[in-house]
Amino acid sequence: MSNGDQPPKNWSRTFGVTQALRKDIIEFLSAKYTANATLELAEVMALYNCPEERARRVIDSLVNEGCLVAASKDSYKVTI
Repeated sequence: MSNGDQPPKNWSRTFGVTQALRKDIIEFLSAKYTANATLELAEVMALYNCPEERARRVIDSLVNEGCLVAASKDSYKVTI
């Protein structure tokens, strides 16, 4: 594999952080679960001190997997 075939180092680090963030959110939601548990975008951003774009990307992935459903623009209901 040539150097041109490998992902840039910054992308690899960002991907690793995003995967860890996603795993932590799933664990957080599992511990928080009640019939009315919700997750706020601002809650994720504050907890991980991450930009809105990254928090939305991770939350969108959880919505696509069926772990969350949108309750309002920046609030998500837990389905796990």
